Amino acid sequence: MTVCYGKNSSDPSVCTFQGSCVRPSNCSCNFGYNGLRCEYPIYCYGVFAQSSIACTSTSRGSCVSNNTCSCYSGYAGRDCSLNICNGILSNNTLVCSSNGNCTAPNTCNCVSGYTGNICQYPICYNIVSTNTSFVCNGHGNCTLPNKCVCESGYVGPTCIPTCYGYNATDSRVCSSGNGTCTLFNQCTCKNGFYGSQCEAYNCYGKLFNSSSVCSTNGTCTAPNTCSCNNGYYGQQCDAYRCNNVVFNSTLTCTGNGTCIAPNTCVCKSGYFNSYCQNWQCNGYNNTNNIGCSTNGTCISPNTCNCNNGYYGQRCEAYNCYNILFNNSQVCTTNGTCIAPNTCNCNSGYTGPQCQFPVCFSISANSSTVCGGRGTCYLPNSCQCQAGYVGTTPPNLCVPTCYGYNSTDVRVCSNRNGTCTARDTCTCNSGFYGLQCEAYSCGGILFNNTNVCSTNGTCTSPNNCECNTGFTGSTCQLWACNGINMNVANVCSGNGTCISPSTCQCNQGYYGNNCQNYNCGGVLYSNSTVCSKNGTCVSPNVCNCNNGYYGPQCQFYNCYGVLYSNSSVCSTNGTCISPDTCSCNNGAYGGKQCEYNICYGFLSNDTTKVCNGQGICYGPNMCLCNPGYVGNTCLPMCFGLPSTSPSVCSNRNGTCTAFDTCTCKSGFYGSQCEAYNCYGQLYNSSSVCSTNGTCTAPNTCSCNSGYYGQQCDAYRCNNVVFNSTLTCTGNGTCIAPNTCVCKSGYFNSYCQNWQCNGYNNTNNIGCSTNGTCISPNTCNCNNGYYGNACQFYDCFGFLYNNSTVCNNKNGSCVSPNVCSCSNGYTGPQCQFPICFGYSSNDSRVCAGRGNCVLPNTCECNAGYVGSTSSSICIPTCYGYNASDPLVCSNKNGTCALYNSCNCTNGFYGLQCEAYNCYGQLYNSSSVCSTNGSCVAPNTCNCNSGYYGSSCQNYNCYGRVFSSSLVCSGNGTCTAPNTCSCNSGYYGQQCESYKCYGIVYNTSSVCSNRNGTCVAPDMCSLMFVQI
Repeated sequence: MTVCYGKNSSDPSVCTFQGSCVRPSNCSCNFGYNGLRCEYPIYCYGVFAQSSIACTSTSRGSCVSNNTCSCYSGYAGRDCSLNICNGILSNNTLVCSSNGNCTAPNTCNCVSGYTGNICQYPICYNIVSTNTSFVCNGHGNCTLPNKCVCESGYVGPTCIPTCYGYNATDSRVCSSGNGTCTLFNQCTCKNGFYGSQCEAYNCYGKLFNSSSVCSTNGTCTAPNTCSCNNGYYGQQCDAYRCNNVVFNSTLTCTGNGTCIAPNTCVCKSGYFNSYCQNWQCNGYNNTNNIGCSTNGTCISPNTCNCNNGYYGQRCEAYNCYNILFNNSQVCTTNGTCIAPNTCNCNSGYTGPQCQFPVCFSISANSSTVCGGRGTCYLPNSCQCQAGYVGTTPPNLCVPTCYGYNSTDVRVCSNRNGTCTARDTCTCNSGFYGLQCEAYSCGGILFNNTNVCSTNGTCTSPNNCECNTGFTGSTCQLWACNGINMNVANVCSGNGTCISPSTCQCNQGYYGNNCQNYNCGGVLYSNSTVCSKNGTCVSPNVCNCNNGYYGPQCQFYNCYGVLYSNSSVCSTNGTCISPDTCSCNNGAYGGKQCEYNICYGFLSNDTTKVCNGQGICYGPNMCLCNPGYVGNTCLPMCFGLPSTSPSVCSNRNGTCTAFDTCTCKSGFYGSQCEAYNCYGQLYNSSSVCSTNGTCTAPNTCSCNSGYYGQQCDAYRCNNVVFNSTLTCTGNGTCIAPNTCVCKSGYFNSYCQNWQCNGYNNTNNIGCSTNGTCISPNTCNCNNGYYGNACQFYDCFGFLYNNSTVCNNKNGSCVSPNVCSCSNGYTGPQCQFPICFGYSSNDSRVCAGRGNCVLPNTCECNAGYVGSTSSSICIPTCYGYNASDPLVCSNKNGTCALYNSCNCTNGFYGLQCEAYNCYGQLYNSSSVCSTNGSCVAPNTCNCNSGYYGSSCQNYNCYGRVFSSSLVCSGNGTCTAPNTCSCNSGYYGQQCESYKCYGIVYNTSSVCSNRNGTCVAPDMCSLMFVQI
């Protein structure tokens, strides 16, 4: 048996229970212990050797002696806490290629952007750098995560190609999206586009910039896509309209011309205006029909379609009942023919042909004319029948009755009837007698003494006019003070109406209407009657109000005590009405004034009087409880009365009872002295985010520059500190108005940076064609490009290209803006200007030619250049518009080719014709055959003739149409030429004979037994004997 230090090896306590006795006094210690007797435990850096976390982990190494770890393969460090990855300790900066963490032996956990067993390969946009066919689009090296070093001709984060100065994502690349930049300077064109930069394309077989593309009427904007000029349409811009009618329609230009361009018509002869919608008849436009005398429609040049009843070249003639409108016999000589078969009668005549005179607004052919009792033979002239007379006015042939005509106010007894025929009165209702002189009232003749109850006069049938005070249909009633005698309330209901306005009053009543009576000698309506406490309802009868009594309602009580008793109202008030006490001076209260009042409260209101803390023992006299003071017994709190401004810590609360403060919300403590701001005591050093003072519960007074409920907010240049816009969005706001700027930004609020060496404030760094939006980054204005926005195009050509602005007809001054040279205009300077109008203006060259060069017109057929303005003016039948011979010596204006616009009164193709009063100037009957038509409606009369159309002439001082001309015995056929009627002779047809003897000789008519009044006509003389 081996013994170690006095104990057998079989003793469990040998070697201090922690080892085995292997040789005398030689212990072999268990793991984790040492010492001669294994009495000491082993620790590695504070951890017991047998612990699972000794040397970091039992899987990493063993604690072999105090603070000595034996590390397993792949681990290192004094406590085996370090991993080894490919021979490099995990705490070495070079471990995992410096791009990851060594998390286990030979196990790297790569940071984002790296991969590989030792994190040696960067990743660019999700592609490993070793994948050379795809990383950086196969045209660069991935040197760092998402960092490509591109080959020449490739740019951007992922090495996209560039084509002719633009990267593949630029909207302008490959001629602004006509293709895709697939490799350096290699465009793959979209369908329909071609050229190295996909800049070319065709529209229906013609190059996009050909002068004849899109039928010369539009712009080829994409393959087989024409953008038509204003007014043109169709796939190839080959269609257009004139006034919304398609150019090749038979209705275009109103059917009167040819549509040669949008809203541009070439009119047929005789038609004019923008859409050939106008023409003339007899010198007047078709729109007003004056050329057809307003009696027809001008349907084509100089062609009138006359209205029904009108005729003549200008529709100027018409008839009234087969007689020409201007004939002297038309309309029976009593009117004017104003339209076909339409007579406008003179005053006093009517009828279709004005054949009837009118008497007092009634036509002569009416059965009612002249009252139906006479004949209308001239206007307002009646011939009356026997027994009828004319009235003045009107002369209507009215009858007479007993010496008065029917219009006389005295007829039929002053119009008690109507005179309807000779001496025949038709009486009004209620009248009778031959002359309607008699009538009755209530069956009694009007002049009987008993009529109208003898109290009035019978003035008309059954109409009595009563004497004063009487009424009723026969004056049988009378009234008192406006109330009939038999009505119940007559005489105020207090008497009898014995005659008009005479009342006999009942006992105790008086007055003219028995309306008055007294109570106790006072008038019933007096305010003092019945002691003011009741109503006087009849003589000496008072009806007392509630609570009053006595013959005149003079007595009342207050709670059983007579109002005048000295003890009434508890001796503290006055009894002013039944059971109503008026207490003295506001010092007493209660129904009977039985309670004292202290400061507004009755002494029996113990919860309120003296604030409930005392006794009201007299008016405004409180006896307070202990701890309460003052007139109204207010509480004391910690030595201060409740009314003190300092009570409860300067009124942070209210002293509601003795030494009891009721704190306001947010305050606490016996005297309400404490409060918090957002969970921190008001006097804490960290209260209000250390940027202010806690002045009241949850109320911070912030230091200068700070704000917010807890003073936790501030601004830099008025922008809140945590806004993305703070420090102009280019830095971090760390304190009020204190910015830390990002790289490339500077100044107090990081508001400045540079582009190409110039500050962002003036945009010179972007050639003034863009905005410097961040360091060395320009945001170019629309149409500009380049790193400094230095380039721009005009309609697909670089600004300095030799073909820009239509072969340098101008200068490209900004994107798609050409400044045209003198004489050119249009967006691309493609239109020359002729005399102030662009070649694409419908008015250029006066609308009659093409402007081919500046101020150079190529005129259409039928038009020539004016010598004064070099614009295209029309010719009319061999003369240009400015020639004095044009349009028959300027009888009109040459408005279009071979189209004369005639002056008023002239017509014809060349304005060669005109009329005088409806007849052609060269007609044999013009000017009444008595003169010459020298201008429209202008006659030059032959000698002896006069009048507007030479229609008048005289015979010996009398007009030819006078009934007295030629002595009334012949016709004036020419100036001073009479054609005598049969039997008459002499220059003026003044002579004639009776049976061979001249009319004025003494022997005529058998020696003047009669008078020769006409040829062979003697008028006998009668002698009274």
